[in-house]
Amino acid sequence: MLINKKFKFDAAHLLPNHKGQCKNLHGHTYKLIVTCKGTMQNIGTSEGMIMDFSDLKKIIEDEIIKKFDHAFIVGTDSETEKDILRVLKKHNLKILELKNRSTAENISKYIFKKLKEVLLKKNIKLIEVTLYETETSFVRYAEE
Repeated sequence: MLINKKFKFDAAHLLPNHKGQCKNLHGHTYKLIVTCKGTMQNIGTSEGMIMDFSDLKKIIEDEIIKKFDHAFIVGTDSETEKDILRVLKKHNLKILELKNRSTAENISKYIFKKLKEVLLKKNIKLIEVTLYETETSFVRYAEE
């Protein structure tokens, strides 16, 4: 059985050298769906559940949402982003650094890897993360 939990966060980014408008600084209201698998619990307060949704919510908010929400997501592989990063740090503004470009694909992979280990400690297997960048554009990431 699978369980899913939805979240949203606002963040800004840019994609240097992109052919379209995304080369400019802009923001999104991202929607994140986390899909997990586990064993049905048969004792305790979570009897009949794979995991209490409030426990899953706390993990994802602590590990992902609090770090991404209202942050500038910056890849550190371009001179443009390195320049912006210096200014943001100088003014103590919220950033989240990625090693790669801040595409939806790379962000979803980053989120998956961050959550995978934390959830495994709770005997929950992370199956997939789905990240909507817009209402109609999204990425689904799962390890092969």
